[in-house]
Amino acid sequence: MKISYNKTDKIKDYSHLSTIVEISDSGLSIAYYNKDAMAIKGVKIFDFKNSDDTEIASRLETIFSENIYNRERLSIFLDQKESLIIPDADEFLKDKEKMLDLFFGSKNNKSFSDTIKLSFPHTANAVNIYRVAPEIKNKIEQFIPTVKFAHSSSSQIEEAVKGMTVIFQNYYFKIILMTDSGFKFIKHFNYKTPADVSYFMLWVCKNYEVSPLEIDVIIKGMVDKDSNLFEEMEKYFRNINFSTPDKDVLLDFDCDADNLHFFRNLTHLVKCVS
Repeated sequence: MKISYNKTDKIKDYSHLSTIVEISDSGLSIAYYNKDAMAIKGVKIFDFKNSDDTEIASRLETIFSENIYNRERLSIFLDQKESLIIPDADEFLKDKEKMLDLFFGSKNNKSFSDTIKLSFPHTANAVNIYRVAPEIKNKIEQFIPTVKFAHSSSSQIEEAVKGMTVIFQNYYFKIILMTDSGFKFIKHFNYKTPADVSYFMLWVCKNYEVSPLEIDVIIKGMVDKDSNLFEEMEKYFRNINFSTPDKDVLLDFDCDADNLHFFRNLTHLVKCVS
């Protein structure tokens, strides 16, 4: 485990701050924020590369004990890859464990669900069903017995606009596709090279009959405009923009004005719980 990003040096007193924690299969992000001022005071990101569920659970215990200062002001979001979007209907929900087993293999994991409020032209909501390894679930509940789990993808779909939203995290990225007819697609993808990213983006375009030259692409997460990754995406997509800063949440720590999209996902999660 290593800390891949740390901007908390200016925080002198954590006692009045609330905390957002987002846990994925390959890392963990923490945002410390002042709820009254709607201002993030610091961010810390941990890297879990090549870790199994038992190792992640052990690392969670260390991270929580050393970095969480107020359990009463703590919100947990999961971003596990074993997640499916299904219609909000009883005939689907009653078989959610079977569907997760079918797509991801049979496991003794605990399943959860979030309702997703889809906007026009949808006439009904959807549900995000997902599951988490018992080792991770138990470790979180041991630290926060009253925790209410939520998946990051659920609120990200609600926020998504027409086009392709691409959210980058440690060693993986997520694509959300919205068209004139509404929500179409969301999926996590692992990647090792910039070519992997463009391949999967083009794969989504091909499968949903969307032109890479015409679709608007919105980038969130730690991608630099001068990086090989951004250069690779520009080979195939003409309309690429970084996500605009969230006007409702202030980034009150030292960060490059050109890279505010790095934290766009965290500012969105802060809004979700405020």
